[in-house]
Amino acid sequence: MHELSRTSSLLWNILTLWFGRWSLRASGDAIVLKWIFKSRQWDVVETEEIQYQPGFLFGSVTLIGRSAVLKLVGVEKETYDRLQVFLKEQSQRILLNNKTRINECFEMSEGFLRSDFYISASKKDCFARNWNQKFDEEFFVLLGKFDRNQSIDGSHFEVSSLLLKIKAVLSLKFHFEELVRQRNEDFVKQELDRHRKIFDSVEARPLTEEQRLAAIYFQDVNILIASAGSGKTSSLVGKAIYALKKKYFEPQEILMLAFASEAAEGLKNRFAEALAKQNMRMTPDIRTFHSLGMLIIQTVEGARPQLAPWAHKGDLFKTVLEDIVKEVCLDPARDAEMTLLVSTLMFGNATSYEQRVYYQDLFNDDLSDTMEMKNSARERTPSLRTLNGEQVRSLEELIIANWLYLHNIKYVYEKETEILRNGEEQGTRRHFNPDFYYPDVDVYHEHFALDRNGEAPAFIGEKYVSIVEWKRKYFQESQTRFFETHSSMFLDGSVLPFLKAQLSTFGLNPEPKNLDSESAEFAEAKDALIGHFATIIKQIRNQGKTSQNLDVKPFDFLSQAFHNLVLAVLKRYEHALRKNNLIDFEEMLIRASLYVENRAYRSPYKFICIDEFQDISQGRRRLVKALLDQHAEASLFAVGDDWQGIYRFAGADLDIFTRAEKYFGVTQELFLTNTFRSNQGIADAASWFVQKNPLQKKKAVVAHDNRRKGVLDVLSYDSDYGAFPEIEKQLQVLAKELTAKNERAKVFILSRYNYLLPHPSKIREWNKVYSKNLEILGTSFHGSKGLEADYVFILGMNSGPMGFPSIKNDHPFVQMYMPEADVFPYAEERRLFYVALTRAKRKAFLLTRKGIPSLFLQELLEIPNANTYFS
Repeated sequence: MHELSRTSSLLWNILTLWFGRWSLRASGDAIVLKWIFKSRQWDVVETEEIQYQPGFLFGSVTLIGRSAVLKLVGVEKETYDRLQVFLKEQSQRILLNNKTRINECFEMSEGFLRSDFYISASKKDCFARNWNQKFDEEFFVLLGKFDRNQSIDGSHFEVSSLLLKIKAVLSLKFHFEELVRQRNEDFVKQELDRHRKIFDSVEARPLTEEQRLAAIYFQDVNILIASAGSGKTSSLVGKAIYALKKKYFEPQEILMLAFASEAAEGLKNRFAEALAKQNMRMTPDIRTFHSLGMLIIQTVEGARPQLAPWAHKGDLFKTVLEDIVKEVCLDPARDAEMTLLVSTLMFGNATSYEQRVYYQDLFNDDLSDTMEMKNSARERTPSLRTLNGEQVRSLEELIIANWLYLHNIKYVYEKETEILRNGEEQGTRRHFNPDFYYPDVDVYHEHFALDRNGEAPAFIGEKYVSIVEWKRKYFQESQTRFFETHSSMFLDGSVLPFLKAQLSTFGLNPEPKNLDSESAEFAEAKDALIGHFATIIKQIRNQGKTSQNLDVKPFDFLSQAFHNLVLAVLKRYEHALRKNNLIDFEEMLIRASLYVENRAYRSPYKFICIDEFQDISQGRRRLVKALLDQHAEASLFAVGDDWQGIYRFAGADLDIFTRAEKYFGVTQELFLTNTFRSNQGIADAASWFVQKNPLQKKKAVVAHDNRRKGVLDVLSYDSDYGAFPEIEKQLQVLAKELTAKNERAKVFILSRYNYLLPHPSKIREWNKVYSKNLEILGTSFHGSKGLEADYVFILGMNSGPMGFPSIKNDHPFVQMYMPEADVFPYAEERRLFYVALTRAKRKAFLLTRKGIPSLFLQELLEIPNANTYFS
């Protein structure tokens, strides 16, 4: 606050009488107030309030603004009145001087809010960027002053209009996000009414409210989270038709992608029907991902690349890999890696690797007190077959034995050795079994489960170390030639070099075996390896990776050795493609993505729709993201159901679906919760079951068929083949019921594993017997995806190694190259069961062998009100 003086008002009154009044004059957008030798300048527009305080002869005036206050003492009432008029005139003059910019700013903001489109994040950011570039912060500060200025006469029409516009502009400026949100909500309501006829007629069945909302919402990235049988295809068609009607995009700017040719053809047919109903002849581009990749490559390179002959044939692909694997394995520099490879993968059991120091039990030799304890311990210890044909009881022993076999070192596993108990000459003779014995040089070799500090794992027990010390003492006192290796050597990678050096010291010279004379066990292991390599190479390339940018991080010495082999095989495979000028399906996406990213391909697509988005891989995501990045106004509409994400083994990465914003930017999530397939009972049970995994998207599925009672049934049987008679009994019952109603029905017989399905001849027999009422199909859970039937029989609801859920995990080496798995137990198996259950429209039969019910079956029986759902 400024004052001319802090003396008494009386003094100022006397001085004012003596020297005269305050004078006023304009200076630009300010007013200058002068008295004697003092002058003050005040920003006219800053004025929010003027206060006058009468005095004895003269009063005081206080000018109040947002950032300043000015107090003038010794002011006549007449001067105060003149000041008010002066401020009003000057404020109005300044306001009118800025009317052009105010009108421009208002029209720009109103045009934005009244636009005939949904305001997406990119449109919002684009407007804000342009708005702030055209009108700087200083201008908005000025508008704020006008809005707060109490001296402006609002009765003047033009002035009043400008003040209202200023309020609207400032409202948008300071409440931008909320106003855009509210405006979008209003827009959606208007569009629902305006396009009701289109939504009613675009498909055979009028679109649901959720499908209509999915069509109208047009965020940059739109994820429609569907349910089984909820009308995903109708939503895709409705969205594209709406976009064309609104003229958001030209037909050639719309790309609709499917994963399989059959799905793409089905989408084309549905779209053609919808266009005909709307009297529209505009057709978007509908194709598969691979077809798109081929189109991009052909456009850039000017010729259609030649597809590798093994691209469609898995067996031929494995043959190609077999030749490459042989080439890699015959490389003398890689013999150690090859040993580790076949040792850790020949049995394909992830658990065995994870417990690679799951060593012999404490009582694994004749030092145990009783033979009964020894036998019991051996029964509890895992057995692994070596390339030489014997069985060992730890993975580390397996690796050592296989290395010895592959290097022509003759050995005996656990050769029985006779000793005197407690060293007494007349004592009881006992036996123990050192791990390896080399008869050609009479040398023993013990492999101890010890760490770098010479300590044993806690699960073996403290007694193990004392036994190790006893064995060392025995070998020393008996002057037996002996050496030892430890588990710690596997962690630092020194075990095989050390083994080779020790054998050489005792006169054994390891030489790689001629692989042309490989054993039957080795041939079997090699076949398993090729299968693993086929999976891994597909996984790597499905993620858009090559040998040049593969960023896998091995977690120990063994996995590093395996990764070295993977890289060698991958490089040779890539070389084989280049050498023969061939391309496989994965290369289509890799090369196409590169062309789009470096702008060698100019994309016409501004609106991309994707079906079954839960199945997308990182390689496909990369291509889609590159296409979207070419146009600032591009939009993505992806439809899928994370509850049906069951293709991780083929490279699908569910994280892209569940966390789309991480990969694509600002995302709008909408839901399809109405199912036209299953009844409410099946929908309830399946939804309750799959949502036990807290990582799945939450939704409440509502069925058009509200039946709940008796929609699930458990059929139990005694023998391995008892399931089929149970199915036949139910088929007879169904046929009888359908005959009485003069109806036909479709029946699926589903299984987690193909080998559990009835033989095709049996299916044909049943179809012949029940041809009047039933159509019967047998397939796997995966094969049933996208299909539906009135009744579904689900086989193999048992526990155990080949039960369901499958307890077999992918080997940790293979998992290094796969998308990150769910942390929730059996998450993908749980989704697979959901898929199987939701194929059924009327009823699902769950078949289990007595005494070994599936974990999933037991869980499903715990659903609230189970008696309602189960027969």
